[in-house]
Formats: sequence, C-alpha cells, structure tokens
Amino acid sequence: MKPLVKRACICLTVLAAALVLAVPQSAGASDCAKAELYYRHAVTKLEKEAEREYALRRAVELCPSNVKARVKLGESLMKLRKLDAAADEFDKALKMDSNLVEAHVGLGKIYSIQGRYEMAKKQYEAALKLNPADETIKAGLKALEAKISSETGGFKKAQDIVDRVTKSAKSGGLGNLMGFQEYTEAKDRIRFNNILFDEWSYQLKNESTRQLSEIGTALQSKSMGQFRVLVEGHTDNRGDLERNNRLSWDRANAVREFLMENHGIAPDKIETQGHGYSKPRFPNDSDEHRRENRRVEIVFFE
Repeated sequence: MKPLVKRACICLTVLAAALVLAVPQSAGASDCAKAELYYRHAVTKLEKEAEREYALRRAVELCPSNVKARVKLGESLMKLRKLDAAADEFDKALKMDSNLVEAHVGLGKIYSIQGRYEMAKKQYEAALKLNPADETIKAGLKALEAKISSETGGFKKAQDIVDRVTKSAKSGGLGNLMGFQEYTEAKDRIRFNNILFDEWSYQLKNESTRQLSEIGTALQSKSMGQFRVLVEGHTDNRGDLERNNRLSWDRANAVREFLMENHGIAPDKIETQGHGYSKPRFPNDSDEHRRENRRVEIVFFE
C-alpha cells in the first residue's frame, strides 16, 4: 500500500473509533446519535472529499432515515463523479421528504449531465416551486429549456455533426460525463431523435440507418480522426430487468456493427454500453414516451 493511501486509511479508522467512543452507548440513542456525529464531523471538519464520503456513508448506514446525511452524501458523490450512486442517494432522500430543494437540484444536474434534459427539467421545476426566489435554480431551468429546444431537431447531416463535435472539443468545458466511466469527460453528447426501436427489437429501421450513415461519414472525416464514440443503448420499462439489460446492449451493438460494416469504422473507436430501463429520457407513462425511451444515444470523446 502506498504511504499516502495508508495514512488516509489510518486517519479514517481513528475517526471512526473516536466517533463511536464519543457517543453514549445507551439503548435509546445509539445508531442515529452516532450517525449525527458522523454527519456533523463530515460537514464541519473534513475537507478531503473521500473522507467526507466515508463519514457520510457511515452516517447513512447507521441511520437510513437521516435525509440530511443522504443529501450531503449525494453531493459528495457528485464531486467524486460517482453519478449513479449520487442519484440513488438523492432519490432515496426525496422518497422520504419530497421538499428537499438540494436533492431536486442534485438530481436535475445529474440528469442533465446524462443528456436526460426532460427529466432534469422536472427536478428543477420541483425545486423552483419549493424556492421560487432562487435565481440559480431559475437560471438552471432556463438553460435546460434552451437545451431541450436546441435538441428537438430531426435528421442531422455529417458536416453538421463534424462542426458541432469539433467546436465542442475546443470549448474546454466539462461537457457531459459518460455513463460507463463516470469520471471521464466527453466532448459532446448529441441527441439523435431518429435512432429508435420497436418494442423488444434491436433491428435498425430505415430512418435509423440513414442517420447512422451520416454519423459514419462524420467519423470518417479527417477532422474527426482523434474522436471515438460511446453508443448507449436504452429500453422502456416493460418486462423484467435482465431481459431489458440484454436488449439495451443488443441495440448499442447493432449500431456499432452497422458503423463498422458499412463505414469501416475501426472497432477500437466505438465503445458500447447498455443501460436497460435505468436512464429513461421521459417517464414511462405513455406509449409515446416509451417509444422515445427505446433509443440509442451517441457520446463523442477523444
């Protein structure tokens, strides 16, 4: 073990022991009292994010109903770019108390990073309803509405794709984080609203292949030579988890195979990831929304 890591482990062990010894071991106040000490120590004393995460996670483990600790844990996980874990903590907190503004905003930020702008908008709207005077929330909601408006277009030509991706690459911003490596920076996530699938199918439709041909042509251009893509597969929420997970991988791989076979894109330039029904674009509350959720999304990165 490296000395720095070893020292960090020793510090966390000493912290845990000190907190346990500091709490009276009475029958009535044990676990949630310990959790409160972990929570207070995390938010007032700890500066290193990994240590804050550890202390907050212990607080939540000891007292699952401590929503303050859950929200702070979610925020800590976001800073560490563990987005799925952060979303899970915010979601659990909101199920216990739907009036948590910070949890709504946190979920909104994660959904936005994942390209799920409609879902993000709902979270920002809920936060603004709870805190109508918050200018930061207003600005976030306005930015999301603009993003949704800009992503409603249909067929995208190869040159338009090249122009957008190369421009994004020069922007220097964080952009969107990739689903299969939450710590990895992506240069752009482009929403293609025409790469959709019939229920329980991973066969590409004619409309989809026309759009994929433009994507393949874009990837063949010299200015895109340094770029790779992640193809994310998604499903609606009908059926069991295992079948949907497998289907989402099949959809992503169908796109990968099309780009390799029809446009000569090298295998090492295309990653795939299946998300099942865990990351819907819309709530699965209508046939139209379920249709929109049966999709693939394309993330470009270097």
